Amino acid sequence: GRPPMALERQLGEIGALALLFSGEDEWHADPDGIALATSALDAGESSLHTTPLRCTLRLPAASLALEFTLPPAYPSEPVGVNVQCAALNDMEHVALVAQLQKTAVAAAEDTGGGRECLLELSQVAEDVAHAAFESAKARARNCKQAEVANHVQPIHRREPHAAKAAGFRMVWFHHIKSQLKRKTIVECARAEGLRGFCKPGCVEHIRSLRWQAMEVRWELTWDADEDRVHELPVVLGALPCPFVELAESAMGEAAAHCEAAGLGSTFREAILKLKARAL
Repeated sequence: GRPPMALERQLGEIGALALLFSGEDEWHADPDGIALATSALDAGESSLHTTPLRCTLRLPAASLALEFTLPPAYPSEPVGVNVQCAALNDMEHVALVAQLQKTAVAAAEDTGGGRECLLELSQVAEDVAHAAFESAKARARNCKQAEVANHVQPIHRREPHAAKAAGFRMVWFHHIKSQLKRKTIVECARAEGLRGFCKPGCVEHIRSLRWQAMEVRWELTWDADEDRVHELPVVLGALPCPFVELAESAMGEAAAHCEAAGLGSTFREAILKLKARAL
């Protein structure tokens, strides 16, 4: 069963974090689980309520989502943490998970029946995510500076027709494993004089799947003679030229390129499916 006071401490911590992270879709706790736990506590039957409580913290500014699973004995038993962060490469992700697990174990072993640590874990993860994002952003900026210094030009550039539409587009593919497809995407983009990047979207558990879908998740276009065309040099100047393919683990670098072009929130919402934080 659940140790005395454990459920009360869990509900208290969840309630406090709900007030702290009050932005839209920042903090979410399973309402049914909370309702059942509250009823059990009010009825003096907390020891009979053995279902783990689950809650999620989303911080779009850091492209970070943390899913917490509170076992019955928490905080004297380590909390489970699942991390999703587009700014981290595989090695950084593994290192962060290990760091969070170590912190959770230390908190559970603290005197007095363990200590509540959800906020502590959130702060650690947010700091790591921000550092990774800023590092990727700096790499993108350095790449851009080197590109300008070397006067890199797109290969086989074709001058656009005066009446041709201009704009931006974000395309999501379920799976691009074929080297030929990836090479063709880059070559065609360069031939058209496009700026930007593509990134293989493979992850270990879907490597065996076929490429099943292509979806244009966001686009903004206008005729070349419209007034908004003057915005193009500002935004395009922040995107890679010539068009490049990023590494599979370079989601943070992809986000940094979009951020530099003023398209960061669009990238997070359209590609990462993270809702923007309410202002």
